[in-house]
Amino acid sequence: MKANALGDLLALPLQSAIRAQSLALQETLAAIEAIGLDGGKTRAFHLRSEQVTEERTVDPVTGAVSTRQLVRPFEMSIPLLALLPISTVQIQEMNVDFTVEIVDIREQQIGTPSLPAAVSGPSLSGSLSLFSSASPQGPAMKVQMRLVRDRPEGLARVGDILTDLLGGRGQTGRPVDDIPGMPPEVSTILKNRGILTVPQFLTATDPAVIRADFAGSIGVSLAQLEAWRKAASQLQ
Repeated sequence: MKANALGDLLALPLQSAIRAQSLALQETLAAIEAIGLDGGKTRAFHLRSEQVTEERTVDPVTGAVSTRQLVRPFEMSIPLLALLPISTVQIQEMNVDFTVEIVDIREQQIGTPSLPAAVSGPSLSGSLSLFSSASPQGPAMKVQMRLVRDRPEGLARVGDILTDLLGGRGQTGRPVDDIPGMPPEVSTILKNRGILTVPQFLTATDPAVIRADFAGSIGVSLAQLEAWRKAASQLQ
């Protein structure tokens, strides 16, 4: 059996744990790419339905109460990664217990610029050693390690950001495609800007001082934009 430096033997359990964690994360990444991504874009679960609400009105002259039901479209888009459980294995804690037999003791001076030579001492890190049985033949030392997972604060914050990005967002109101006279290429531009519904379109084009710039940014005239706003108001 080949002898190795004692420092290398002590590092092997930690290296093995890191390697095992890395392989597990690679499997998780492969699952994410296969399930949740398509050409670099997030695959989404789309749901379209209708919401029925009841509106009550009172005649100011007769006092009669009338009701009517309003049907409003409802659309929800949620990334698959936010819905499906992705299997992941993470090492939280690992206990290691083994014996090391020291074959050849080799002293090394601990040199640091901040400590005088008088307090420097020998180190066994370079001594040749073997993983030993329960009854070693030569000098030995029993090693007990407890490795605990610690998540750096920076990674924790990145995880929170990713969670926010993967959160589903519901849209209420009629789709922007329902605005009369609006061509598909314009509605596509609006959707790429996050304007998916009629109320969002009206909000994005209000107040009036921004409408000229908004119209120019989507390649239409101000008069055309005003016409779409008037038609969109009637859809509310």
